[in-house]
Amino acid sequence: MAITSMSVCRSRAIFATSSDDGYIRLWNYFETEVDEKKGIISQYFKDMPLSVSIHPCGQFLAVAFGNW
Repeated sequence: MAITSMSVCRSRAIFATSSDDGYIRLWNYFETEVDEKKGIISQYFKDMPLSVSIHPCGQFLAVAFGNW
């Protein structure tokens, strides 16, 4: 698994990654592993996501795929 893209939110403690295994993941980077899990959401797609971008407010996520 290799991360193909990463985007950081400016107003929340989250960031998003896309990887070549078909997953897009949202992460929480301020919580400790004792308090909460680091991964918030994980979603698999059949097509490989090429790029991910999170809106500065953290409410929207844009994903680019290679297939037309």
